[in-house]
Parts: sequence; structure tokens; C-alpha cells
Amino acid sequence: MLEPGENNRIWKTVADDQLTHLHEVTNFLQSEFGPAEGPPMWTSDLMRWKLGPTNPAGCGFLSYAVVDGRVVGSATLTRKRALLNGQEIACGEVGDTYTAAFMRRTGTPVELSAINSDPGHFINKSIFGRLVSDVFARACSQGIQLVYGTPNQNSYPGYTKKLGYTELLLNPIHCFSRPTSYLIGQRFPKLKLISCLLKFAEQPFLNITCMLLKLLNPGLSMSQVQPDDDAINALWDATKPDTGFSLIRDAAYWRYRYDENPLAKYDKFYFSKDGCLAGLVVCKKTGSPNSKQVFSLVEWMSLDKAAIGMMIACAIQKGFAMHKPGVINLWARDDQMLVRQLNYQLFLKRAKVPVIFAPTPLAPQMERLNDFCFAIGSSDAM
Repeated sequence: MLEPGENNRIWKTVADDQLTHLHEVTNFLQSEFGPAEGPPMWTSDLMRWKLGPTNPAGCGFLSYAVVDGRVVGSATLTRKRALLNGQEIACGEVGDTYTAAFMRRTGTPVELSAINSDPGHFINKSIFGRLVSDVFARACSQGIQLVYGTPNQNSYPGYTKKLGYTELLLNPIHCFSRPTSYLIGQRFPKLKLISCLLKFAEQPFLNITCMLLKLLNPGLSMSQVQPDDDAINALWDATKPDTGFSLIRDAAYWRYRYDENPLAKYDKFYFSKDGCLAGLVVCKKTGSPNSKQVFSLVEWMSLDKAAIGMMIACAIQKGFAMHKPGVINLWARDDQMLVRQLNYQLFLKRAKVPVIFAPTPLAPQMERLNDFCFAIGSSDAM
């Protein structure tokens, strides 16, 4: 037992894998870090969906910190099913790592960590470090072999400099972004005439781009009618990689990730050729009525890599007409074929997306992989 120093608060960590205090945790997250406008980022239903038994990968892990009965920090680890060089592994994603501002770099734990008894160690001085270490330790004890995350700039140093996480540096993931005419109207209201002219021209440009790509991919048709599980499983069986890293993206994955999400709503586009499912693209619109509207290409799967450009173009064409976004974006590696297709559609490469890995025996392999399948939908934070 430790005694608090002068003006310090004593904090206690709680392992809540049974999810008995989701209401208190989500209230903390939403009230301190949720958006002032628009839909909530966290709800009890969302956390139960991620961490509860409906997840095909299994139940996850939740730790939180309290001071005087008040939640002041949180961390989760969500189970994922994944393939590594063709072999199924138990995987997880760490996230929801938030600490109340008034508790950062202060306070004293009620008890030292069972992982490290040094009171001067990061995991005994930092709520963030302690909670992340706690969920990671429990996950490893239950067979999790690989843990990844996509931290923001605030948590990145803690992960990489204090907790031993390593970043994917070779062939990294980048955000590709395409501004639209609606963004110009929002940012520069005085340029109303120019904005109107660009809007008038942009939809025909998207139509022509989609039409040209269809000519290069004859017989490929798009629908928003959802195929059955057998068709999605057949597409996954035909596209799952023999090497590299990928989440397992069978029908159970797509249904759970995008149909059963209790908070987010997605647009799903399905592509068929010769009567068979040949690809799919999942998209999402974000932003409140008074903020910038973003249309994200969240995830896709295709039999033919050369055809993904046409699938993306058709999804953008529909999304532009439905949602009038200011920006269209996606995550991708610097794959030459895909990047070339994105350049034709006026996408620009933006910031690198930090993907980090916990210090497990499998983590060093990630840097040496030739193929790393990772999209916006691979991160529950997005």
C-alpha cells in the first residue's frame, strides 16, 4: 500500500472484463472527450458490442481508474481474428486510452503493479501506462499473440517510448485524401460563384471517371443489395492472402463489423461479375451538419486488384451524390497499382498513419512482411 504525497490523489485500477461498469466508463469518455456536436463517440452498447460475446473473436478486456469513486481513465483491448502468413492467430487492438486532464502526471496508485514493483516505473506513475499494461497482460495470459493500435499524437509517445511498442515503418499506411467542391464552399464562402461552377463540373467528372473505369472492367456491375453469407465467404476464400497480415474477413466479420455496429451507419456497395460476387466497398459519412462532412472509404475486398479502382470510383460517385462531402479519404499502403488509380481520381497522399505493435514475440515479424492489409475499418477508433 502506498501513501499519497502532498497534493496527490490516490487512484485505483479496476479490471472490468465482465463489463459491469460500462455506464460509468462511457460517461467519462463521452463527457470529457466526446464531440460537442453530432452523435456520441462512445455508448454502453458500442463498448458491449466491441468487448462482449457477440464479437466473433471473443470477449475483450477493459480496465479503468477511479479517484474517490469517479472514473478518471480507461483502456480497452478488443479481440480480433487475423491471419499471419496464412496461419490464424489470436490478435487484439488496444484503444480507448484516455486519462482525465487533471490526473495526468499526478497521483499515486493504491497498489503497485503486479507486473513491475518499481514505484518510479512508468506503469506505477501513469494511469495511462498502468491501464494499457493491465489489459495487455490479461490478454497475453489468455493467448493473444499480437496486439496493434493506431494511437493519436497524445498517446503515441507513451506507447513507443515508455511501453516498448514499435511502429510499422517499412511500407507504412498513409491517409489519402481528396477535397471536393463542397469543401471550397465551406472554407471560402466569398468564392460562391467558383464553388458553384466546381460543383456543377464535379459530378460529371465523377460520372465520366466511373464510366471509363467500367470500360476497362467489362461485365462488372454494382448493387447495394446485400449478398448472402455464402457469397461473401466465397469471395474471402478466393482473396485471403497466403503471406503477410490481414484480419479474417469472412461473412461473420463483415456482418459483425458493419451490420451490427450499434452506433455507426455504413454505405455498402457490392460488385458482381458473371453472376458471382467480385468485390465490395464499405463507406461511412462523418461530421455534424455544422462541420466538415467527410466520406471515408472504410474497407474493401476484391477478386481483381486492377478492378478496385473502378469499385472505389463508383462508391465515390454514389457517396458524392448522397452526402455532398467536403473531403473523401481512405487509408492504404504505397501499393503502386492502387496509388496510381487513386492519383487518377485526384487523391493526394497525406499524413502517415501510425500503426504500432505491442512487445510480443510476433511483433518483430510485422516489419518484414511483404503484404500488410490494413484499412480504416481495421481500427475500431475510426
